[in-house]
Amino acid sequence: MVLYAVSRTGANLDTKSASKAVEVRYDKLSLTDKASMTALAARLQKEHGGCDVLINNAGVYHYSEDATLAQQKEMLDVNYRGTLAVCQAFLPIMREKARIVNVSSQSGLLKYFSPSLQARFRNPDKTLQDVESLVQEYEDAAAQGIARESGWPRMTYFTSKAAENAITSILARENPGFFINCCCPGWVGTDLGNQAGAAPKTVGKRSCSMEDT
Repeated sequence: MVLYAVSRTGANLDTKSASKAVEVRYDKLSLTDKASMTALAARLQKEHGGCDVLINNAGVYHYSEDATLAQQKEMLDVNYRGTLAVCQAFLPIMREKARIVNVSSQSGLLKYFSPSLQARFRNPDKTLQDVESLVQEYEDAAAQGIARESGWPRMTYFTSKAAENAITSILARENPGFFINCCCPGWVGTDLGNQAGAAPKTVGKRSCSMEDT
């Protein structure tokens, strides 16, 4: 088995495998660079004949209710649009019964949105364009300083993750031959996780489901 641990630089991430049967390789991929996505997908197709599992766990979190418009755009472009772009680049090379897992967050739960927005996110027939329209509406409201009174959550990260959950459900519906889901890993000891606070004093069972999405 070959595991690719990718990053924007392609540097050695010192990823350890518990099994000698797993070979770890490093490569470049950026969620804001579609050329890097298609290039890596092409290499995997050429060298391995496809991909069995794709895990999207990259993300950006500017932990502030006063994030600049540039920071808001970065979160939406990486967490939502970038994740979608990676999925779309890799779907053509995924093998039969392959799995795609998008690492999301409880911040994307729809309880943080107004009832009318919840209904639009929950529409079982929504399309990728419908989700993009929702996100563009949020961007317009945020630029005008009226996002909260328009029913959106207090931080852009929440909207980016709700959008990620939404496109994951659409991709799962459109690709029934694959296992496609999103999950919340809980608090993790990363730069992103540390912005939300210290590690919990007690660690319970972690859930790999996203309810109320």
